[in-house]
Amino acid sequence: MASTPLAPVDVPSEPSTGVIFATRSYALRAVRFDSPLIVVVLSGAKRLDDQRCEAGQFFAVHRASAADVENLPTATEPYRGWAIVFRWELVDIARTLVSQKIRSTDPRRVTRGERAVIEPELRALLANDASDSARQDHAILGLMLALVRAGHSGFLDAREERLEARVRALVSEAPARPWSSAMLERLLHVSGATLRRKLASEDTSLREVVTEARLHHAVALLQTRTLPLKTVAAQSGYRSVHAFSRQFEARFGVDPMTVKR
Repeated sequence: MASTPLAPVDVPSEPSTGVIFATRSYALRAVRFDSPLIVVVLSGAKRLDDQRCEAGQFFAVHRASAADVENLPTATEPYRGWAIVFRWELVDIARTLVSQKIRSTDPRRVTRGERAVIEPELRALLANDASDSARQDHAILGLMLALVRAGHSGFLDAREERLEARVRALVSEAPARPWSSAMLERLLHVSGATLRRKLASEDTSLREVVTEARLHHAVALLQTRTLPLKTVAAQSGYRSVHAFSRQFEARFGVDPMTVKR
């Protein structure tokens, strides 16, 4: 069954709903996904590593991971994609709702599907008031269960394990804040020595994790909002546009102005 395109006016444009827009082709190196999510391609095409997804299809990313990402507009249409993140709390709830018998054993990190199989749930999510978090969570749970019914249940076996992901999540809530080890120790209920030791065991450091969180926040702003680069830099914790642009390009392999909506 062919999927009915989501009309442009139907798709929310605020970053909380994750609508990505690109008029130019560009690739981002090793973008991190700290929780399961799906990306619904509305127009153009998207590539994750060696897999390509066309309009009317979706990628389901089942586990925390990183991938090279390429957004590809067509000759007549921009790339537009809707990213819907599954918070770990919702993954835990979904696990309790789904019988082990109907889960598919699939070790793949990413699967691809046709949007038609989740169209009613996407419509239900669009119909909700984004400011009503309880209704939003209920709609996202419905979407997760539709994915399971369609054979995309790998995210149910995923677990949040790495401390660095928890640190990134905290920093991402307020990336412009002057984060210190003491602040994060209080929020995570760990000592400074434990924080440093655990991050070292994950081959990273607090400075690197904070920088990663800020730069990924900047990616989201550049792709989903129409903001001056100076504003993006400031909201991502950078006082200098030059320093921000230099770090962004070093990390993702592309100048932020190329990504800017």
